[in-house]
Amino acid sequence: MIKLVYQTKLGKLYLGDSFYLSDLISDCQLIIADPPYGQEYRQWEKNQVSLIGDSPNNLPHLEKIYERLSECMKNGYLFSFCSWKTYCKWEEIISRYFRIKNRILWIKDNWTAGDLYYQLGQQYEEIIFAVKGRPPPVKKRYSDVWYFRRTKHRDHPTQKPRGLIMRMLEIATNEGDLVVDPFSGSGTVPSACEAMGRRWIAAEIDENFANCIIERLKQLPLRRHSNGSGINTQNL
Repeated sequence: MIKLVYQTKLGKLYLGDSFYLSDLISDCQLIIADPPYGQEYRQWEKNQVSLIGDSPNNLPHLEKIYERLSECMKNGYLFSFCSWKTYCKWEEIISRYFRIKNRILWIKDNWTAGDLYYQLGQQYEEIIFAVKGRPPPVKKRYSDVWYFRRTKHRDHPTQKPRGLIMRMLEIATNEGDLVVDPFSGSGTVPSACEAMGRRWIAAEIDENFANCIIERLKQLPLRRHSNGSGINTQNL
């Protein structure tokens, strides 16, 4: 089940399992995916926050989501975040439906604590950059090592910086292109799309985070907002 809960002139936010998101898409130019990594993440410093579906046992379902979304893309690009701990699994999944072109390293300005006795500080995440079909060439060419500060004031435990997402849009899309965000979290992808004039469709499975996204979008220029407000119960 998936429900439309908010929309702007450029995009729509859905609450529910993104497995059903592909039913609403005929074609898209870019997918930006930040899925649960499958490592049972816990944010201990904030009341042990966990993420829905972040279990190795959920990887087969996540693969089905990637498969279905790939069927909604004729010629386009994919950016998919992952961890070094599960990179091999995600590489195997994504390579079934897309052609992997780069393994991007996102270097942060600080590192996690982790195991203070037997582990070095972890300061990077990985991003798989892949292609399907024969889309137009990248709009701007960067190296495969990116430096962006972590988001300090986060509404979501794994929130990504908006500048990083805007770089993805700059690389792979033109104004008016459709961007799909199947694991929206705090809504960074919709926020970046609104700023850069890209159309977007996003889904978030956690109602609390969906409400955070709505509040975030409400802070954007009013000329792009619909009259919707808050979670509604419209079934599609």
